[in-house]
Amino acid sequence: MQSAADPTKRSSRGAWIRALVAVCAAGAASAGCTPGDSGGRPHRIDGPPPASDGKTPDAAPDAGPEPPCRPGDPGLRGLALLEPRVRHEAATLADGRILIVGGEIAGSGTPLASAELLDPQCGTATAAGAMAVARSGHRATALLDGRVLVTGGTSDHGAALASTEIFDPATGRFAPGPDLGVARQEHTATRLADGRVLVAGGRGSGGPMASAEIYDPATDRFAPAGDLTVTRSGHEAALLADGRVLLTGGPHPGSSGGGGRSEAELFDPTTGTFTATGNTVEPRNVHRLTRLGDGRVLVTGGSAGFTFLTTAELYDAATGTFTATGALGSGRANHTATALPDGHVLIAGGTADGGVTATTELYDPAAGSFTAASPMRAPRQAHTASVLPDGRVLLVGGTAASVTPSCETLTPAGAPPVPRR
Repeated sequence: MQSAADPTKRSSRGAWIRALVAVCAAGAASAGCTPGDSGGRPHRIDGPPPASDGKTPDAAPDAGPEPPCRPGDPGLRGLALLEPRVRHEAATLADGRILIVGGEIAGSGTPLASAELLDPQCGTATAAGAMAVARSGHRATALLDGRVLVTGGTSDHGAALASTEIFDPATGRFAPGPDLGVARQEHTATRLADGRVLVAGGRGSGGPMASAEIYDPATDRFAPAGDLTVTRSGHEAALLADGRVLLTGGPHPGSSGGGGRSEAELFDPTTGTFTATGNTVEPRNVHRLTRLGDGRVLVTGGSAGFTFLTTAELYDAATGTFTATGALGSGRANHTATALPDGHVLIAGGTADGGVTATTELYDPAAGSFTAASPMRAPRQAHTASVLPDGRVLLVGGTAASVTPSCETLTPAGAPPVPRR
């Protein structure tokens, strides 16, 4: 997860969201924003359009390789995924590119093996080597050496996967990783301070699980990490400032309609054990955890049965307790909650009472309150949100009622202007 910036460097809430730009809907024919060729060449929106037969126009048969983008050119207007997707994973690489991996075709539930690299600097989406196994409900975790570990998920046969794969940015390809000890999907995979990865909970053939294991890049192996205090799947995990991991929520096995858990717990990597901590104020499922700059953890939204929650809470690791904070403007689940460089948290999209929503909000830790921000151009849920090197937030994929949006950016004040092409 991303660590929040120094809270003393905050700018005003309203200044953070200056414009919503670079919106692409799958199949849209505006501004050249169409899903691109998956053959490995960058997909740009400023090149010549394809001929009616789909071939390169005859006007420039020997144009040669496309030149690199100009330094400092954000190039995000019209950035589109090569393949629209939902329930995918996003991992930011050391060079600022974003790996989008797996997921499923919206509406069909068919898992994807494809992956692509988004280059925010040049405004391109380029096909990466495909995974060996199509998967959704998986996790992608950036390792300290720059590679990305992809764990578990579900295949096109619907079963949980034990297989893992590792993406190497140097080659642009995936290689098989060691198998998990237990097949799982909808788990969490948290990189610890020492570079190991904690894989916890998830759903297997028998439903939600309490098992956990740790991946060690030095040995390229998984080892058992003891059991959680309760079974969990679709839960949340956040790395605390002291190196422990907070786990919250997930569906309660004794409830109907997606009722959530209130039990929370901590994993201590020094002892390798899980222990209970204070309960959340409200049981919740499909919520989000975001660590703030002062070390507290913000808990937002989620569902409790058939209700989308407006409530939010703060976890204090020093006391091991959750306390209520200001309420969201609208209840939502399956949203994103992204720590911004100025210390605020951007809440975007999700599923609400009226369906998939385009609304966004900003949480101010100093005031303990949420403020409505400019809405997205397209409703989305089960999407990803990545903070770019210049402070903008890139929102990718997800579903709405009738369209799978591709990507859009939220531009904070002080970021380079997006060129109009």
